[in-house]
Amino acid sequence: MPQLKNSNETFWVIFKQCDRGENESKTWKELADKVTTPYVFVALNLKAFPDNWGNFERALRLLNSKKSNVAVVSPATKNQSGHWKSHCWQAEVTQYKLILTPGYFQSQCDCMKCTMLWEDYGPFVAKTKDLTNFLDTNVGSSPYSMFTDFFLRMKLSNQYLVSCPDLMVETVLSNHTRCPNKFWTGI
Repeated sequence: MPQLKNSNETFWVIFKQCDRGENESKTWKELADKVTTPYVFVALNLKAFPDNWGNFERALRLLNSKKSNVAVVSPATKNQSGHWKSHCWQAEVTQYKLILTPGYFQSQCDCMKCTMLWEDYGPFVAKTKDLTNFLDTNVGSSPYSMFTDFFLRMKLSNQYLVSCPDLMVETVLSNHTRCPNKFWTGI
């Protein structure tokens, strides 16, 4: 069942697990609209809540940097078999085609600048105003469609995300997965 948890005065944590057939995009939007703090930690497929609050402090410093337009900070994820992954991708929309390229072209503060999180989307910390402004439930009921649209909207507004491998969290997934093909038309 979807929940909001106020961990402190700085940010809310969204833990999410939807029932079958539930419109996940609308559930995400409803939860995001209830957040009253400046920041939110979107927890996707976490094994356990990270107990290293220093990682969150670093994420908040990156979000508040006056030198950049960072709207999202994402940690690397480590699956149950111990393999870790950064979800940093570059997205380009050209002639009605979405072209995704893994990796990064620039770095900042030991983090990779990205325009898209892909493959499970990873957990991330975001400014609440950006999360609520860029989430759109009209792109389909799938979280794949909604989050892809979310990151593309961020990019169009000249904001970006950073993926920081040293901010690692463990996920419950045994393997890192890709977006199933059946959701691509919504994107």
